[in-house]
Amino acid sequence: MKVLIACEESQAVCKAFRAKGHEAYSCDIIECSGGHPEWHIRWDATAIVNGNCSFMTSDGALHRIDGKWDLLIAHPPCTFMSKAG
Repeated sequence: MKVLIACEESQAVCKAFRAKGHEAYSCDIIECSGGHPEWHIRWDATAIVNGNCSFMTSDGALHRIDGKWDLLIAHPPCTFMSKAG
């Protein structure tokens, strides 16, 4: 499966999908802290969520997704998503 995990710099979910053999990428506007820049897209996720796109991972490698992502998981920051508190 082609998996995009948006708003994830820790790469915890990305690493779990990779361990199961999926083509997974984390995406965030900040650098990853999970130790795998080859799986991290430092960019605004809204630009690539629809698939049919090219993108560069943090290690400088160019990738292409033809068609749509098979799975999209998003973890937007709660700071602006909630009125709690």
